[in-house]
Amino acid sequence: ENERKRKELFETYSKREVVSEAIEILALLEQEEEALHVLQRENKNLSERFKDAQEVFVREENKSKLKKDAYEEALRNQRRAAIGIAASMLVPGEPCPVCGSLEHPNPAKVDEGILSEEEMETLKLEMEAQERVVSEKHNEALTLKVKVEEMAKNLNEKETLTKEKRDNLSKIPD
Repeated sequence: ENERKRKELFETYSKREVVSEAIEILALLEQEEEALHVLQRENKNLSERFKDAQEVFVREENKSKLKKDAYEEALRNQRRAAIGIAASMLVPGEPCPVCGSLEHPNPAKVDEGILSEEEMETLKLEMEAQERVVSEKHNEALTLKVKVEEMAKNLNEKETLTKEKRDNLSKIPD
């Protein structure tokens, strides 16, 4: 009789231990799942910020290209204008100051609407400022990309831990 009671007590005590362990695992699992949900929301937010940063970078890069193209076109026009100005000073029968020819069958024309030195400097400064913006936006996007990659790694680790805890909970006998 005592042996049977001892056995019953032992079984009851063992079941209590199993239930207590299951409750602890369940509490930990709930904490892990909440932490996982928080990480998932943070990951989504960070991914959206990264996408936005990429879009801003592309827009700013396009603006930079337009400014660079405008500056380079103005430089080309200015050079052509300089040639036209020099050509307007040619005197028939006198040597060309560039090539020395005495004949000038088709001299370059002076282009109208050439930018002043101040306007050229302004274009150049705007182009350089835009290049700095592009660099800044590129760095912001790269920083966010690294954070997104780190977050994805952390999220994967959390998902693995949570799955392991779920599996451990399912292994506890009824």
